[in-house]
Amino acid sequence: MSTFVSVGNATQPFDRLINGVISNMHLLPAPIYIQHGNSYFNNKNLDTNTITATKFLNMNQFESKIRECEILILHAGAGSSIHAIKSGKIPIIMPRLSKYGEHVDDHQLELALELDARKLAVILKDFNYLSEAILNLKTIFNLKKINSKSVLFEEIDNLLYKYLNA
Repeated sequence: MSTFVSVGNATQPFDRLINGVISNMHLLPAPIYIQHGNSYFNNKNLDTNTITATKFLNMNQFESKIRECEILILHAGAGSSIHAIKSGKIPIIMPRLSKYGEHVDDHQLELALELDARKLAVILKDFNYLSEAILNLKTIFNLKKINSKSVLFEEIDNLLYKYLNA
């Protein structure tokens, strides 16, 4: 098993996500791959056999990590979330929030709440609840075995239509 963490490519840092992962890495399957973008990342004192970090990934690298890792912890950006869902994964998503200077508004929270409600993702608002989010992820995955990609694509299309026309 392995974990992929991505903050996306926004210009604002998302230190809350990175710090939460580092503080809770004992709960996550290793190796842990982190795409930290413009967030502060200090790998001093971290086992490089457990954690590998890079600032940015190209699309092929990103898609490869999405496919190969079992646990995905992503910022709640539409692109990252949709890539994970189209790959048949249920990501744990943490929205960037404007009150922390992580984004210009709270559109990621709106998307995260909708994906969570549809059981396409598990929302994580606080790393104190990471264990619960992982358990929710396993429960949803076991309950929602999507056998038809057309069902998945229909669900994504409905979600995008609702989100973009809100």
